[in-house]
Amino acid sequence: MLFTGKATVKGPNTMKAVTRNDRRTIVVALLLALTLGAVSAGADPGADEQGVRSGGGGPSRATEGSVTVTVPVGAYEITRTAQGVGVSVDDFGYLLVSGKPKLPSKIVAIAIPPGAEVVEVSFDVGVGVALPETYDVAPSPLPRVIGQEDPSAYERNKQTYQDNFNSVYGSDDVYPQTTASLVRSAHYRKYNLVDVRITPFAYRPLSGRLTYYPQLSVRVSYAFPERPRHTMVDNLPSTERIAGEIVFNYDQTTAWYPQDGGGGRGTHDFVIITLDSLTSSVAALADWETLKGRTVEVVTTSWIASQYGGYDLAERMRNFLRDKYPSDQWGIQDVLLVGHYDDVPMRRAWQDQGYGKPETDYYYAELSLPDDESWDADGDHQYGEDSDPIDFYAEVNVGRIPWSDPVTVSSICDKSIAYESNDDPTFKKNMLLLGSFFWSDTDNAVRNSSAVCSVGIG
Repeated sequence: MLFTGKATVKGPNTMKAVTRNDRRTIVVALLLALTLGAVSAGADPGADEQGVRSGGGGPSRATEGSVTVTVPVGAYEITRTAQGVGVSVDDFGYLLVSGKPKLPSKIVAIAIPPGAEVVEVSFDVGVGVALPETYDVAPSPLPRVIGQEDPSAYERNKQTYQDNFNSVYGSDDVYPQTTASLVRSAHYRKYNLVDVRITPFAYRPLSGRLTYYPQLSVRVSYAFPERPRHTMVDNLPSTERIAGEIVFNYDQTTAWYPQDGGGGRGTHDFVIITLDSLTSSVAALADWETLKGRTVEVVTTSWIASQYGGYDLAERMRNFLRDKYPSDQWGIQDVLLVGHYDDVPMRRAWQDQGYGKPETDYYYAELSLPDDESWDADGDHQYGEDSDPIDFYAEVNVGRIPWSDPVTVSSICDKSIAYESNDDPTFKKNMLLLGSFFWSDTDNAVRNSSAVCSVGIG
């Protein structure tokens, strides 16, 4: 990969001039395929040019098109607390690197045509505004475990926090070094996306100076491989509404993506995956959802295992969902897994923060690419490693009833029906939803807020 950049930034006449070279046009050349990780662009004040060149092989391709978008940041708010200064921007999450400054940040998903691959991404961070005061920006806190905490894991995390704190707050080097960066290629259902991170504030800790970038421009150049992927037909009104919220340049996509072939609902928009022994236990719930207007299909793990290949039952289940979720197949939107984890498996993720490797059903929600291009890209069956390019967009919604006892499952289904059929709306509007993202390649609070807003009640 190659990225270069040279720039100057000047503040408006009413503000102090900024002399660091932070108006920058950064070029990120990606040859053949987009690799996982953030390819940075934007704001290292210590060098006029910097570059990294990849050693990958393969024929080069000419650029066949480009997309340019302008990202307005909007108003910001600065608050002072006992922990230090807090900076916030509407609809932005934060950089949450433990021990480093907690600054507003957001991942923007830019669509490119189906089958296209990124050749080059460039950013223009525009004119920075130097804020007139000095600020002691608070660091991102040390994550803590609710419940019993492993002392050795806590000490390791605390040392990481301290190392991060010392490396940033003991220097006047700008943080973050990049105002804009390329995160990854991604997908949401039929949409081919490029995720870029926008961090509109640059902070110099020792001098306490903050620079604000009110608008950034992103240009994505792309080309088509010799054998592009099959263009998915997927046009469900409800998922298109979600795409409109996710895709920054959604209005541009109508010229690229097929708009026909979608009805009001899919052939089977609600799929229940369960055991043969539990099909009668979920029958009442399936009938209730059908009465509400859903198109429900109950599928057993034994049928999936006989119809789909994969390393294990979990991959076979995911392959089934990948095959059937587009609207020209079943048009799946919601999936309910019914069965204990030992019977209807979760996927163990190769992430260990000192408390063991977690298991997750998100494996069945993020369906963009087959396992060997996403959850298990290196084929070692250690799923969800840092090197595995998972894009964190859920193609379908997934829930679970985690019991395999028929009586228990029947009781839960009956209670769910009773809850939904109750005409009193007051208690339904009082709920507690817990969740958080702590990975550096998500936009943290923004994505959680979007998920909460999309929850339907009643």
